[in-house]
Amino acid sequence: MPESYELKPNKRAFVTFMFAKRFIFFLILFIILYFVTNHFFPVHYLYFVIAFIFLEIFSYISLSVQYKKEKYIFLPNKIIRKSGGIFFDHEVELIVRNITHVTLSLPFLENKLFHTGDIRIESAGTGITEISLLSLDNPKEVYEFIERLMRHNGFKLTKSKLIEQESPATLGIIFEVLKNFGSVLFLIFLIALASIANLVEYSDFFYSHIVSIIAVGVLILLGLFLFAIFNFLDLKNRVYNLYSDTITYNEGFLSKNYSFVPIENLSDSTLTQTFIERIFGLHDIRISCQGSGQEIHFKNLKNGPKLVENIDRLISKSDSLVREEKQKKAVLKEKVRSQSSYKAQPTDNDILAEYRMDKARTLVPLVFLITLLILVFAILFIMFGGFLLLFFIFPLIPFVILGIFFLVRRFIRMMATRYLVKSNSVEKRYTFLSRRNIEFSDDKIMAVVFEENFIDNWFNTCSINFWSIGTNGNIKFKNIKKTPELYDFILERFGMRNQEVLYNMNSKFKVSEMFKSSFLFTILSLFVLLGSVIGSLLYTKLFLIPIGIIVLLYVIIAIYKSVYYNRSKLTFYKDFIYLRKGIFFVEHSFALYDNIKDITIVKYPFSKFGTIKFNVAGEQLVQDDRSSLSILDLYRILRQNFFKINYIENIDTKDELIDMIFYIRPTAKQIKQMEQNIQSYVQKSILVSKPDLANSLAGLLILCLFAIPAIIFFPVVVIAIIAIIALLVIWSVKVKSYLIQPYRVVAKSGILYKKQKSVVFNKIDHLAYHYGVFNKMFRNGTIKVNTIGGFSSELVIKNIPNVEEFYNLLKKYY
Repeated sequence: MPESYELKPNKRAFVTFMFAKRFIFFLILFIILYFVTNHFFPVHYLYFVIAFIFLEIFSYISLSVQYKKEKYIFLPNKIIRKSGGIFFDHEVELIVRNITHVTLSLPFLENKLFHTGDIRIESAGTGITEISLLSLDNPKEVYEFIERLMRHNGFKLTKSKLIEQESPATLGIIFEVLKNFGSVLFLIFLIALASIANLVEYSDFFYSHIVSIIAVGVLILLGLFLFAIFNFLDLKNRVYNLYSDTITYNEGFLSKNYSFVPIENLSDSTLTQTFIERIFGLHDIRISCQGSGQEIHFKNLKNGPKLVENIDRLISKSDSLVREEKQKKAVLKEKVRSQSSYKAQPTDNDILAEYRMDKARTLVPLVFLITLLILVFAILFIMFGGFLLLFFIFPLIPFVILGIFFLVRRFIRMMATRYLVKSNSVEKRYTFLSRRNIEFSDDKIMAVVFEENFIDNWFNTCSINFWSIGTNGNIKFKNIKKTPELYDFILERFGMRNQEVLYNMNSKFKVSEMFKSSFLFTILSLFVLLGSVIGSLLYTKLFLIPIGIIVLLYVIIAIYKSVYYNRSKLTFYKDFIYLRKGIFFVEHSFALYDNIKDITIVKYPFSKFGTIKFNVAGEQLVQDDRSSLSILDLYRILRQNFFKINYIENIDTKDELIDMIFYIRPTAKQIKQMEQNIQSYVQKSILVSKPDLANSLAGLLILCLFAIPAIIFFPVVVIAIIAIIALLVIWSVKVKSYLIQPYRVVAKSGILYKKQKSVVFNKIDHLAYHYGVFNKMFRNGTIKVNTIGGFSSELVIKNIPNVEEFYNLLKKYY
């Protein structure tokens, strides 16, 4: 491979063609604005012409600047995109072995006119496109070059053996087109109804323009029919190819898309069927790559189960290239299996165990609640008869009906759900009116969490959560029977058993630390107590009631936390951590060190105690329905996978100690020595940087400009608020710092609660830096550090003056 290969977009396609598209769009927009505005009050057309000319001049200058800054650099193991605009600069660097998905797009008009195309490259780090290569000359050659570059970095991508080829079923395509056509038609119908409702008010306008309105309606219907035809042809031209080491798929009728996905960095698959799809034998498949929000959707397939089976088999046989520790992890797993009771060694992904929801655990608690409600219903009827029936019994009827509904729903779910443990994966199957199969390969499962509550103790059951790096959810084996060998059987699959204990880190709860951990609430409680005392002395003894309530609440909370955190224990083994916490709802959480991408410590105010949070690769989608999620939706509803333990003593030294355990893998004796003399083991920082205060003050100044009207009417109050905000902003910026150490990057922040977040270099997926308007004004910049299996950036190093030095040093070490 060449040492370096550099590309730029085609200038005519990037600047001229984009300018032409914007010109047409804004021309139509300004014409519509002109007629709409003049319908209500007259505005001379020259104002619109002048505004349009200035906008187009700015647009052309902006595109020209963007073209000058747009550059794509290919190195033997990295791809770099440099971009920017008039007011900003941006750079993204991506490691080739972390690529999960490559797509070549050939937009119809642009490709016909300039023979150019776009390439989108996604990686395991986030749920959005990491690098977009725009308006490329010879796009297919670049696409093939990226494929060769990936092979050079360890991917197979030979496409030597075609295992299966699929296309959407014609019937499914018709359903899809009718659904899209019907949705738009329904929207138009609603608009027409609203127009008819205003017919009386605008009757003269309707009657005088009836021909134009009918013509517009006919044009809209013709447009819809054309859209439906193109939609049908687009779906009909989709072809999905499954090779022994690659998935490729081609899409599009006019505009063409060609994509390939290496098997190595696939994570899991999901097969779904709605009730209608089950009737006609259609299937939808979602394949997840490593990284949140990265799903590939194959819709309306006839042979869905066969395709999923083949994909899962290939995933289970492949090794991920995302993490360098994959070979060590595989060796560890096989070693543990060979030394344990787990002796089954099937040659394929056979079923080793099957679990179902325990009938008694699933149904009895809800039956008991319904019976209790009916019993209360009967008692009230006997006591009051029909006289007070309306007031006492009728309000209970909805709860009984709701309880019966949930009982039936739970019964159906219990009978329709199967949990399977296979030789290389775990799977959840649901089959009733609809169908949904979710399967995670073992190597892509990041953590295992066993859950037991007080009800589980009565029925000897438990639930098991499997967290995956690729999907936006998890697989949960719910209410299954707990056998003596169950935990060992599950954990041995992931190399998390039969290891020596290296270190224990347990919660040490103290009442004084409880007040410090909730410092702001403590201060608020003190103000309430002081006010109650003053009120009782000046007015009435009733003001003492809040004192009693607050004291009682603190006593209850202190007793509960004392019991809870005395049972909260964190144990470090040779290759994994184990966290146990809970009283009535107990969780046993296990994760390999290699699957923990960063740790965060938070030190309580005026204390040596604090909280430790272990962020595990992968994230969970809070809701199950993903059919209509946008990128913005994902930011709101994704939740990180993490373990957290509170009230850890000597918190200042724990971050360094844990990272060294993860990075160096010392023995128990070495850890003890390190803890006793931690300062001698602390790594000296290679580079330290602090954020520039000017950016925050500039933002505050803009906020003050918006507050001018309020200052006029409430000068003292508003100025005092602004002064307090300014003080907090200055203070918060001053306490922030960013450090590069020999094996990790660290961010420190916090005024009262001191926070430190660290990412070890081998967990970094890709880097990006950004210069915004304020960054250019004050000569600083922002760096984003993205880790594997996360939707957003793990660390954002904001507004540092030595941004290039910091960025280049990070690139060197990771």
